[in-house]
Amino acid sequence: MQERNMFLLIDPSDLLRCHLDFLFAFLTYNPPNC
Repeated sequence: MQERNMFLLIDPSDLLRCHLDFLFAFLTYNPPNC
């Protein structure tokens, strides 16, 4: 939940990139690169 709160502090453009990395992380079982 803390990570999700951090996303709210990120700019929209960074939010999209970070969100995509986060979803990709679940698929690859690797930590998100923010």
